[in-house]
Amino acid sequence: MNASYQNPPYTRMETIILTAFELSPAMNLPQLHSDKKEHIYELRSYESATENYHINKVKMFNTGGEIGIFSKLNFNGAFYVLL
Repeated sequence: MNASYQNPPYTRMETIILTAFELSPAMNLPQLHSDKKEHIYELRSYESATENYHINKVKMFNTGGEIGIFSKLNFNGAFYVLL
């Protein structure tokens, strides 16, 4: 907080606010049976070239297409959020 501008502690700060998708408004407990040390979690981030592509991707999650596919494939999604 008190660093001088000649010696900044970092070059960039980023803040991301996450919002849950309509079909998955809360976190889900994955149904895993292996040891916790064997669990692997993936954070996917989708970036869109235009606002229309973003709106389309959000619609795919909110209407069940994406989340439905992940569920059918037993992906054990903990949460799905909108950036």
